[in-house]
Amino acid sequence: MKRDNQNDSMHPALNTEMMALSKTEGSWRLVWEDSFSEPVINQDKWNFVEGGWGFGNEESQFYTARAENARIEDGKLILEARKEAYQGMEYTSAKLTTRGKAAWKYGRFSISAKLPEGQGIWPAIWMMPEDMERYTGWPACGEIDIMEQIGHEPGTVYGTLHYGVPHTYTSKSYSSRTRQNFRMNSMSSRWNGSRGNSGGMSMEFFMPRKMNGSANQLVLEWRTRDLLLLTVNSICS
Repeated sequence: MKRDNQNDSMHPALNTEMMALSKTEGSWRLVWEDSFSEPVINQDKWNFVEGGWGFGNEESQFYTARAENARIEDGKLILEARKEAYQGMEYTSAKLTTRGKAAWKYGRFSISAKLPEGQGIWPAIWMMPEDMERYTGWPACGEIDIMEQIGHEPGTVYGTLHYGVPHTYTSKSYSSRTRQNFRMNSMSSRWNGSRGNSGGMSMEFFMPRKMNGSANQLVLEWRTRDLLLLTVNSICS
């Protein structure tokens, strides 16, 4: 999202206090938004991922497009992980992406989310390149994990950069105890398209001053060379 301050009144859902934390010069202009005000998930904006092959993480769920796992209720996107036998798996859940429908090279996301908790739950909001094979696939293509929560650590969320061959990652966490914002940079060699130059992805996380049982606002700014798509999902392990 790019944002223009004069549009604040048009988008009251955006937390202006969180936006003001940015040190980025200039204003932001809103270019993409989903406030989930429609009765069903807008498939002009989102894709459903369906399958149960583990997705490289030994995940225990089968992702479905059923309303039992992904729906809109009271203006909120609900992703529900369920313990049930389905297609040979013991759990079901949902995973949505914007691939082929929306992608951004530079920008800022402001996301309000309430997270589940419990052993084996792994909710995540993350970004991948539109063209993963441009740099020979993952992990060389890079990945930005905006937010991940390990279910048995309900007071902590993680932000992570994945990059490089062999796989390298830079990760920091935000705890309801420390309440600190953080910034991360990767050391890949693709910032300006020339091999050998340091740089890569750079991002700043702005977190709520106090995490509680209601929805919390997360803000991410990033700068990278490639177009990135957005993914939201809840994993069972």
